[in-house]
Amino acid sequence: MMGKLMIDSVATWATQYKIDSFRFDLMGHQPRATMEQLKTTVNTAAGRDVFLIGEGWNFGEVASGARFEQASQLSLNGSGIATFSDRARDRIRGGGCCDDGDAFRAQGFVTGLFYDPNDVAGTPTKDELMDHADIIRVGLAGSLRSFAFEARDGVVKTGETFKYGSDPAGYVTDPQEVVNYYENHDNRTFWDATVAKLPKSTSLDERVRVQTLAAAINSFSQGIAYFHAGSDILRSKSMDNNSYNSGDWFNRLDWSYTSNNFGVGLPVSGDQNLAKTFLAAAVVGNYTPGTTQITAARDMFRDLLAIRKSSQLFRLRTADDVKKCLKFYNTGTAQEPTVIAGHLNGTVCSENAGFKQVMYFINVDKVAHDLTIDAQKGMSYSLHPVQASGSDARAKTATYDNATGKFSIPARTAVVFVTSTDAPAAPTGPVTVTFKVSATTVFGESVYIVGDQPEIGNWSTNGADTFRKCSADAYPVWSCAITFPTAGTAINYKFQKINGSTVTWEGGGNYAYVIPSAAATVDNGTFRP
Repeated sequence: MMGKLMIDSVATWATQYKIDSFRFDLMGHQPRATMEQLKTTVNTAAGRDVFLIGEGWNFGEVASGARFEQASQLSLNGSGIATFSDRARDRIRGGGCCDDGDAFRAQGFVTGLFYDPNDVAGTPTKDELMDHADIIRVGLAGSLRSFAFEARDGVVKTGETFKYGSDPAGYVTDPQEVVNYYENHDNRTFWDATVAKLPKSTSLDERVRVQTLAAAINSFSQGIAYFHAGSDILRSKSMDNNSYNSGDWFNRLDWSYTSNNFGVGLPVSGDQNLAKTFLAAAVVGNYTPGTTQITAARDMFRDLLAIRKSSQLFRLRTADDVKKCLKFYNTGTAQEPTVIAGHLNGTVCSENAGFKQVMYFINVDKVAHDLTIDAQKGMSYSLHPVQASGSDARAKTATYDNATGKFSIPARTAVVFVTSTDAPAAPTGPVTVTFKVSATTVFGESVYIVGDQPEIGNWSTNGADTFRKCSADAYPVWSCAITFPTAGTAINYKFQKINGSTVTWEGGGNYAYVIPSAAATVDNGTFRP
């Protein structure tokens, strides 16, 4: 009955009031079948595609499919219905959604983890920072299960292989199925988070830049970009962490850009000691921006929106396009962990691209960094027109050396370079990819890779296919070195255990992968029962 009420209501709003998108709170408590029926019914009634987004959290009495297949993050693949992603959100900010007290001061990628520790940071490691960067890259690639890049350990992995707790970091089939965000109406605003997470000595102007870095990650991410009201003007709720019942006093938005509402009083909700640390009369001014900071944040935010709008490369429509046209540089073991570098190929994905190539950089560090990318020599990049004439003076100091391929990125700055030079054609192959899986076997049993290409057996069950049999030299890790004739080929595969005529298929769905232009290793984790 509740499902019928939802479907009838949304159909009425979409047809009679022309509402074009709907958000569902606690959508994970609804059956997937109900949400898919709603989408089909409403689209038919409205005569157009009505976007559905919602909270896909997996918890409570319906958790993990206890009562039905849920409309949750891990259950909506292929539905075209989007869920909010907590993966990049948490790695951008630091900590988790519901932290309080000192735990709320945990740092993230843009808030100083490792490179700018606060007074309660402990001893964070470079590897932790690189893990945060990798999870953010997964988010920049639309949280796709099948997008692959070189991880911090030097192994090429797909998005679903990177872990967010025990869940896959990449969990969607297409970019339309993920909502990217870094703050929302629930919990503290991003400004209040930076108050607590950045070192106390951080200047107001630098705090504005940190806020802009979070907005830049969202703006450059494939998928649906979602921005909380007021995030562009440093909105604060004076450290309130659950303001639904806190009234206008804490939820106020000042469109005169005079105040961001920080320091208006002790919050109704949340740890009082944490709030007092930053709201005490002696220090509150250190965290209270004025018109100069608020309008600077507003203008840099508008520049980011204009950049995202300028090219469909930031809004690729399919997983295949993301895999073909997005590439990350500065990855693996030797990376500079405070800089993310992404390349968007407008030569291949030319629809509404605006540019033949785009390079974007996100430098979260307190100091400038140079990155030399051999593949980008001679490409005649220039700063994106929006930034070249934009509001951020520091971004305008970013440079590109055509002769060497060196990009110089200022501190705490996100910059975008563009060119009308065609992207070079990728090498065509052959390419050898080594697939790894951890699997325990009994005597006489071996592990094989199998999939939809001749090189991996065309879904064969024949144990005589020695060309796809894996090596157990590092048992229980099995390695399968397969040479493919053509780079860029999209494949689907999984593993089998074969013992004579007995074939045990790996559980779960197929892995998806695009053959790269150079030799690579793919770690598939543990053989799934």
